[in-house]
Amino acid sequence: MATEFDARLKELIASYPDIRGDQMAYYLRMLFDIAYHDGSNYRLRTSSTGTFVFSGLSTAFIPTTMQVSTTAIKLPTTPLTARNHISIFNTSETETLYLGNSDVTADRALGTTAGAEIQPLGSFNIDITDSIELYGIVATGSIVVKIYEVA
Repeated sequence: MATEFDARLKELIASYPDIRGDQMAYYLRMLFDIAYHDGSNYRLRTSSTGTFVFSGLSTAFIPTTMQVSTTAIKLPTTPLTARNHISIFNTSETETLYLGNSDVTADRALGTTAGAEIQPLGSFNIDITDSIELYGIVATGSIVVKIYEVA
């Protein structure tokens, strides 16, 4: 390990003459404490056990465009299987979109039905599975929303 570290340190010092060697050594030692290269892959050093699953885009990305009116509608109507993230964009320049459960209301009333407000041209992003249902509603008229799901 020391030989690999020393070789990389010399390369970096030569590439960045404005950084002092002791600064570079400090940053490289921090890096070598948390990661290493096994010859073909970079790996993290960890004392954790079990399985770590990255939850980014790995299976699918689905964009959906829907119309939302004064009656609550499920967003999207059919969720992406194994979803782990959803983004909802309010395309209206004037109307607020309200998100919540199936009993969501387009207001700021006290209690649990008043929806989370997505302002005109605003967005809502959250890591949730496909088992959690979101509903949208507006106070007047109808708007178009863009929904992006990742699995």
